[in-house]
Amino acid sequence: MEKSKLGISVALFSVLLFLIGAVGTTMSSFTAIVIAVGYVLFIEENLNLKKTAIKALIITIVLSLVSYFVMWLVQFLSTIFATLSGYASIGADYESYDIVRFFSFLQAPPQFLNIIMRVLQVLILIILGFRAYRQKEIGLKWIDRILEKHFNT
Repeated sequence: MEKSKLGISVALFSVLLFLIGAVGTTMSSFTAIVIAVGYVLFIEENLNLKKTAIKALIITIVLSLVSYFVMWLVQFLSTIFATLSGYASIGADYESYDIVRFFSFLQAPPQFLNIIMRVLQVLILIILGFRAYRQKEIGLKWIDRILEKHFNT
């Protein structure tokens, strides 16, 4: 089993990268994953570890962007339906409008959706971390093409 310069196995280091990404997404901070990926890129010599580090960083960023987009969309829809319900309730019974009742859950703070998105991010990163531990290829073709092009393998 190949060791990194820190003395731990490359497979364990790969898991550590994904776990750092999982912790970073829950705290909305990418500092730890960027430092870990920077260390791997500049200090370590194992090519598979470098590729795994870049994949961990890209996947962490993409999952966070998806989460932020979904949360933005929910907030946007919440604002629109709150405005529409205000207009619909002028001169009429507020609860008589089906669309207002149907989308009234969007007017509450969407904390449940935020928690679900964070849990999904962590689960995906942990699953990918265990795949990396088993040294299985994390098959993301668009990332693999970029890495093959720039790592000249």
